[in-house]
Amino acid sequence: MNRLEDATIPPEAPWPRSGRSLVAVIAGLLGLILLGAALLATSTAEAGGWFGHRGRWHGGDDPEAAVERVQHMARFVLSYVDATDEQEQRIEAIVARSVDDLQALRGEHRAHRDELMRLFQDPEIDRAAVEEVRRAELTLADTASQLLLEAFADAAEVLTPEQRAELFALAERFHRE
Repeated sequence: MNRLEDATIPPEAPWPRSGRSLVAVIAGLLGLILLGAALLATSTAEAGGWFGHRGRWHGGDDPEAAVERVQHMARFVLSYVDATDEQEQRIEAIVARSVDDLQALRGEHRAHRDELMRLFQDPEIDRAAVEEVRRAELTLADTASQLLLEAFADAAEVLTPEQRAELFALAERFHRE
């Protein structure tokens, strides 16, 4: 038996084994929804945007349009769980803050991308410089991940456990289709 088989949970094991597992999965699900929205909002317009639609869907370089688009997506998702007006407002504020935080990282990410493009066009490849940019980009990704997870946790706390369970069921339904 290999390591993967050793780590596999037997089919007869009930899932989730604890309430913590369910909360973690629901928080993760909410996080993935917000992450997708945030990534959509912060994708680079000059690189062609998503499928060449230069900012049409996500606001491009317009931070206000990006916030508005992600808030719209959040309202759409929250409509499935009958969120109250107060919950929507609180989550919209969290989304706006997280988009603003991510927008602040765009310049550094673009600088890393531009530096890599320059490095790979040089006659000799400077592997140490490429590695330095890679490490800087990983640090930036870690910062973005921390910001997003904080926003996900904040948003998850706004919803009731029942609403988070509804979101989980919704995601499961879409995942199966």
